[in-house]
Amino acid sequence: MPEPTLVVFSGLPGAGKTTLAAATAAALDCTHLSVDTAEAAMWRCGVGRDAGAGVAAYEVAAAVAEVQLKAGRDAVVDAVNAVAEARATWDRVGSAAGVPVVWFECVLDDLALHRARLEARPPVPDFADPTWADVCRRREEYAPWPDSVVRVETSGPVEELLTQVLERLGRLPSQRRR
Repeated sequence: MPEPTLVVFSGLPGAGKTTLAAATAAALDCTHLSVDTAEAAMWRCGVGRDAGAGVAAYEVAAAVAEVQLKAGRDAVVDAVNAVAEARATWDRVGSAAGVPVVWFECVLDDLALHRARLEARPPVPDFADPTWADVCRRREEYAPWPDSVVRVETSGPVEELLTQVLERLGRLPSQRRR
């Protein structure tokens, strides 16, 4: 059995990270932690909708991920992770749990498809879903990634993308028997 791994999906809203993260968590039979869902739950409980709430949502997801990892289970996170401070959260969790962190950046090079997916995606209950203008603004603020991140262009079928992810993680059935 492979050691537990923290799998982090990052990317702009509408790029496919939640879809791919959910499929990966299902394939690995582990916890899928969405920072957007955590933030929406906090808003329902009266936590303010300011920048601090977003940071707190990362910390809530990080705390749950760390518990899962220390229990010997994989954890899959999905968050924009646009800046170094957000990304450092997951490195800290991996280090605290003594597990590797594998990064995937979900990108959608076809801007028309990206916009169409963003505008067609189901809303997160009680969450302020971003507009296309918000995504374009965030694209300008998005920090470059180091070479260690695995870039996944998400225009293809989710089944093919999931195979790429599981292959990178060494978790395809044929790889487990080696």
